[in-house]
Amino acid sequence: MKSIAAVLIVLTSMYPVFAQESTRQEHVIARMIETGTFEGHDQKVIGPMGDAAGVIVTKVVSGKPLTSSQIDAILVVLQGAFADPRMIENLADRQPRTTLFVLSYLTSATHEPDLQKRIAEATKYIQDHYLEAVRDIQQK
Repeated sequence: MKSIAAVLIVLTSMYPVFAQESTRQEHVIARMIETGTFEGHDQKVIGPMGDAAGVIVTKVVSGKPLTSSQIDAILVVLQGAFADPRMIENLADRQPRTTLFVLSYLTSATHEPDLQKRIAEATKYIQDHYLEAVRDIQQK
């Protein structure tokens, strides 16, 4: 009984750490989208996120009209999150499900040909990096 209580205490004490990490990631992504600024540590924050970055992007931009510069910032976030899918900590987040949905939405949210081209390039980049990581795993 004491060991079960000890395990519960340890698990519940770890929750704030996970919640803080998620909050920090959301703060960084929101700042990047809203201000268009990118700081040196931002890639360290978003790099291991993968599809979780796409989920946070949906939370940050939900129901808001997006400017071209915000869409460009979202592309930077999503490409950064899939720069090396092998480094993504959560295995489920290595597959860009939500991210591809966000990119599809962004395509429909703009009529600027140059921006649509950048979205298509980001989509290809993310898909190519994901497929490369899958091939690497299968070869091992």
